[in-house]
Amino acid sequence: MGTSAVLMTKKDNKIKTLQYQSMDGYISGAGIGIFKNLKLADIDNIKKKDIYYFDEQITQILKNNLNKRPSEVTIEIPPILLLSCADVIEYLNETNQEKIGVIEYDYEWIEFANYLYIIDFDENVFQIYENHFSDYECKNCLKIGEITFKKFERICECKLDNLPSVKQFKNLVDID
Repeated sequence: MGTSAVLMTKKDNKIKTLQYQSMDGYISGAGIGIFKNLKLADIDNIKKKDIYYFDEQITQILKNNLNKRPSEVTIEIPPILLLSCADVIEYLNETNQEKIGVIEYDYEWIEFANYLYIIDFDENVFQIYENHFSDYECKNCLKIGEITFKKFERICECKLDNLPSVKQFKNLVDID
């Protein structure tokens, strides 16, 4: 059984990317990978990228092909759609592309992920939320727009311009 995760980036008060990962989404996997890539990244460079949603027709074609075996894919799938959550940050930092197309997902489906990693460029923070998958009354509930996700508890928040050391981060999220 896999531990799923979603990486969400927000900019200009809009969700810019939602990247789903079905395996290794736990903090000592995806979380530390995202964190390390953020530490190495030029955040201002990433903020400059124009991330836009493909139109509905292209989105549907891409979604249909993402579920196929590689030998069955008949179109070129943008690299960002095939990356793990941690690799998205590295890609955004290193690509020379200024305009990057992504698929627009209904963000309500994130409630099925074990962990949610949010990079909010407007608030200049990296946040980690854990899904409790039960009737749970959280103190730091996740709120996106008008929707409150009462099963998601924020377990970590770091300023992007003052990220702790890797050791401090591991202590903060209680991993060895």
